[in-house]
Amino acid sequence: MQTNPKNVERIEEIRVNIDARATLNLSTPFFKRMVNREFHIVTAKLFVQLKTDRSPSGKLYSDTAEALTNFGFEISCLVLEAKKYIDNEEIRLDWEPTSYPLRLVSPQSASLFRFISKADQSAYALYAAERAGLISRVTREEMLVPIEMAFNRIKQIALGFERKSAAQIAEELSIA
Repeated sequence: MQTNPKNVERIEEIRVNIDARATLNLSTPFFKRMVNREFHIVTAKLFVQLKTDRSPSGKLYSDTAEALTNFGFEISCLVLEAKKYIDNEEIRLDWEPTSYPLRLVSPQSASLFRFISKADQSAYALYAAERAGLISRVTREEMLVPIEMAFNRIKQIALGFERKSAAQIAEELSIA
């Protein structure tokens, strides 16, 4: 089954000299939701943020690189955690993958594409292990939380939110 993710019009508005189109096949609800709802808006906003960054220090680029590296690290951890379930033929699900045609307008969007593609197979193994009773739903969810948090950091950068400590927020609200 093929589904067009949301915010396709936003990514199509971007004019670049070189882009790529790729299809991402996903089986898990976790990554289907992430790609359907947020992939194009995050990559479009991230592209614009990086193109319009005028900071002399290049902080936005380094923050983005750090966030992408962290996302990749969390996915590598997931792959290691799920490895024991991936090759187990007895715990397969009958889920049909959904195809998402995506436009990749930057190296960052290509990295996200590769990371998500790699992680979906591991997440699938976790869902199958849950269904087979090898792990609990809570355990599966806990294993996916770091990935969601790492993706949320990328989303924060793309949307222009600054990372602030609790003390900074309290000071701004005059409740310190």
